[in-house]
Amino acid sequence: MTYQELVSKLKNTYQEKDASKISEHLAIQFNIQGEAEGALYLEIANGQLHVEPYEYYDRDILVTTSAADLLALAQGSLDILEAYQSGKISAEGNLAKALLLNEIVTGSSEAPAPAESALVEAPSPAESATVETPAGENTPAAKPSVKAPRMSRKKNRKRHK
Repeated sequence: MTYQELVSKLKNTYQEKDASKISEHLAIQFNIQGEAEGALYLEIANGQLHVEPYEYYDRDILVTTSAADLLALAQGSLDILEAYQSGKISAEGNLAKALLLNEIVTGSSEAPAPAESALVEAPSPAESATVETPAGENTPAAKPSVKAPRMSRKKNRKRHK
């Protein structure tokens, strides 16, 4: 696929999407690596969506990805949050605004649910305060001993001749 074919496919894909519910301005520049290498941008302004084959210097977010992953994002078969977490895309800038891209693709304003593997429950204070010994007795947990590194001080000494 060439760069021009990629831009044309993206324009056709996003032309079918409804961006009228997005009231804020959004500008995402995509830097494509590998096949169809180049830069293009997606902009939403006044509820209108535009895809153009140029760099966008006053962008909200810069996304670097492959042409295949960008097409998957546009078609809705790849979630932008999952793509970021799995390393399929790298992004810098206002990452919260990148989630608006999902809203356009899916037509839903709901934020995606976090992956189950991303949820980590912290132990309750009662659970972390005791440790069960092999004999089955609960004993208070030992506090870890952490020493702060000593800062060296230069002593002001006068040298006598």
